[in-house]
Amino acid sequence: MSAEHSYELDEFNQAYRKNPPRARKKSRYFDDYFEPSSSYRPRIVPSHRPHIPEEELPQKIRKPHKMHKSMGRPPWHAAAHNPERRMSQVNAVRLRNVLKLPKAHKWVFYEWFYSNLDRPLLLGENDFRICLRENFPNVKTRNLSRAHWSLLRRLMGKPRRCSTAFFDEERRSLNEKREKIRTLQATRSVQLEYLRDLPDDMHVPMPLIIGTKITARVRYPTDGLYTGKVDAIDSLRHCYRVTFDKPTLGTRSIPDYEVLSLFPQETIPLSAYKTQHKASRNLFMSPARLLAQSALQLKLSTDDMDNREWGDRCNKYVDHVTDIS
Repeated sequence: MSAEHSYELDEFNQAYRKNPPRARKKSRYFDDYFEPSSSYRPRIVPSHRPHIPEEELPQKIRKPHKMHKSMGRPPWHAAAHNPERRMSQVNAVRLRNVLKLPKAHKWVFYEWFYSNLDRPLLLGENDFRICLRENFPNVKTRNLSRAHWSLLRRLMGKPRRCSTAFFDEERRSLNEKREKIRTLQATRSVQLEYLRDLPDDMHVPMPLIIGTKITARVRYPTDGLYTGKVDAIDSLRHCYRVTFDKPTLGTRSIPDYEVLSLFPQETIPLSAYKTQHKASRNLFMSPARLLAQSALQLKLSTDDMDNREWGDRCNKYVDHVTDIS
């Protein structure tokens, strides 16, 4: 095969090979179609733009750096020099994005928002601690190893959780306990059997008074927590008439299990109801030892003694008459 190649000149007087090489796979690194000669010179295309000297070009005027909108606060990029502040800002943004989710929004309410009515019921000992105290009274410590806790759970058995029947039973039990607390708020004289389901160390919260600053949950039009004050009390429907600080919400009736006071409220220990019940029972139901010391019983015992003495005298007289005869 001859090593000579025939070249032709294009319109720019550049040499290229007339006969193309054999077909092969293209490569993105080189292209052997063009084979410029040693006499190749790059083409210089004249520019049609007018040449303007540098002295006549407009100079850019640099504006001073804008200060932050709020005086005394550094701009955003200044927080990068403080790692702790930067990390706190990143966490705040993450928390805000999480709370935008509907399920996370509700989870915050159910986890940390407890009304005055539910606090003594839901913030006490959990079910596991109660079962541990009742079933294993000899276990005084709570610092056990993982193997020991697994053994205790195995002995206690697997409870029924996360079923429809379980949730219905828990809701029914919670509503019954709420009704008992409302009854204790309205009256002081109750039967001891009525207090059996309530914790012994529970403190009964008193109803909120008018003018109390509260935080209430509003479900419509936006689901959230809002502050306000109590304007009226509806004891029949177990609601509070609340005027919110936000003007668009106005005044609404909120159930008592969705109202939380901003300040501590007065409470009465449950033991006070039991003590008062015992005192009232001693007052209206006299025991046998008190009945024995009463004036009526004393008079009856005196009459019986007189009748017994008169009967003895009659018996002695009959015996004496019999001996004479």
